[in-house]
Amino acid sequence: MARYKLTKNNLHVEDSYCFEKRIIRQFIFGLRWNTGHNSDVWKRSDFSLRTEWYCHNFLYRLGICRSRTKDVDLNYPQLWWEKVVYPVFGCVAYIFIK
Repeated sequence: MARYKLTKNNLHVEDSYCFEKRIIRQFIFGLRWNTGHNSDVWKRSDFSLRTEWYCHNFLYRLGICRSRTKDVDLNYPQLWWEKVVYPVFGCVAYIFIK
Protein backbone atom coordinates (compact mmCIF):
# COMPACT_ATOMS: atom_id res chain seq x y z
CA MET A 1 0.00 0.00 0.00
CA ALA A 2 1.45 3.34 -1.04
CA ARG A 3 1.74 6.10 1.51
CA TYR A 4 1.24 9.46 -0.13
CA LYS A 5 0.01 12.94 0.61
CA LEU A 6 -1.60 15.11 -2.05
CA THR A 7 -1.85 18.84 -1.42
CA LYS A 8 -2.62 21.83 -3.61
CA ASN A 9 0.94 22.03 -5.01
CA ASN A 10 2.60 18.74 -4.08
CA LEU A 11 2.32 14.99 -4.31
CA HIS A 12 4.61 13.36 -1.75
CA VAL A 13 5.11 9.59 -2.05
CA GLU A 14 6.99 7.85 0.76
CA ASP A 15 9.48 5.11 -0.10
CA SER A 16 8.96 5.81 -3.79
CA TYR A 17 12.14 3.89 -4.64
CA CYS A 18 10.19 0.65 -4.05
CA PHE A 19 7.93 1.25 -7.06
CA GLU A 20 8.68 -0.36 -10.41
CA LYS A 21 8.19 1.56 -13.68
CA ARG A 22 4.94 -0.22 -14.46
CA ILE A 23 3.55 0.52 -11.00
CA ILE A 24 4.61 4.19 -11.18
CA ARG A 25 2.59 4.61 -14.37
CA GLN A 26 -0.45 2.88 -12.88
CA PHE A 27 -0.18 4.78 -9.59
CA ILE A 28 -0.06 8.21 -11.25
CA PHE A 29 -2.88 7.34 -13.65
CA GLY A 30 -5.06 5.92 -10.88
CA LEU A 31 -4.43 8.79 -8.51
CA ARG A 32 -5.14 11.38 -11.21
CA TRP A 33 -8.35 9.55 -12.09
CA ASN A 34 -9.53 9.16 -8.48
CA THR A 35 -8.67 12.63 -7.17
CA GLY A 36 -9.85 14.62 -10.17
CA HIS A 37 -8.62 18.18 -10.38
CA ASN A 38 -8.18 18.80 -6.65
CA SER A 39 -4.49 19.63 -7.02
CA ASP A 40 -2.38 21.83 -9.28
CA VAL A 41 0.06 18.90 -9.53
CA TRP A 42 -2.26 17.50 -12.21
CA LYS A 43 -1.41 20.46 -14.44
CA ARG A 44 1.81 18.56 -15.12
CA SER A 45 1.79 15.82 -17.72
CA ASP A 46 2.06 12.16 -16.77
CA PHE A 47 5.38 12.10 -18.64
CA SER A 48 6.70 14.96 -16.51
CA LEU A 49 5.62 13.30 -13.26
CA ARG A 50 7.04 9.91 -14.25
CA THR A 51 10.41 11.17 -15.44
CA GLU A 52 10.98 13.04 -12.19
CA TRP A 53 10.10 9.89 -10.24
CA TYR A 54 12.42 7.79 -12.45
CA CYS A 55 15.27 10.20 -11.66
CA HIS A 56 14.69 9.77 -7.94
CA ASN A 57 14.63 5.98 -8.24
CA PHE A 58 17.78 5.90 -10.34
CA LEU A 59 19.70 8.16 -7.97
CA TYR A 60 18.52 6.07 -5.02
CA ARG A 61 19.76 2.88 -6.69
CA LEU A 62 23.13 4.54 -7.27
CA GLY A 63 23.28 5.44 -3.58
CA ILE A 64 23.26 9.17 -4.24
CA CYS A 65 21.54 11.31 -1.57
CA ARG A 66 19.47 8.37 -0.39
CA SER A 67 17.84 10.38 2.39
CA ARG A 68 16.46 12.77 -0.26
CA THR A 69 15.76 10.31 -3.07
CA LYS A 70 13.95 7.58 -1.09
CA ASP A 71 10.75 9.68 -1.25
CA VAL A 72 9.57 11.76 -4.18
CA ASP A 73 7.97 15.20 -4.08
CA LEU A 74 6.23 16.08 -7.33
CA ASN A 75 5.65 19.82 -7.15
CA TYR A 76 3.77 22.36 -9.20
CA PRO A 77 5.06 24.65 -10.48
CA GLN A 78 8.44 23.21 -11.32
CA LEU A 79 11.62 25.20 -11.21
CA TRP A 80 13.06 26.05 -14.62
CA TRP A 81 15.98 23.63 -14.29
CA GLU A 82 13.64 20.78 -13.33
CA LYS A 83 11.75 21.28 -16.59
CA VAL A 84 15.02 20.76 -18.45
CA VAL A 85 16.84 18.13 -16.39
CA TYR A 86 14.06 15.69 -15.44
CA PRO A 87 12.81 14.88 -18.97
CA VAL A 88 16.32 14.29 -20.28
CA PHE A 89 17.76 12.47 -17.27
CA GLY A 90 14.47 10.65 -16.64
CA CYS A 91 14.54 9.07 -20.10
CA VAL A 92 18.06 7.82 -19.43
CA ALA A 93 17.12 6.65 -15.93
CA TYR A 94 14.17 4.72 -17.41
CA ILE A 95 16.61 2.39 -19.13
CA PHE A 96 18.38 1.46 -15.91
CA ILE A 97 15.58 1.12 -13.36
CA LYS A 98 13.37 -1.92 -13.01
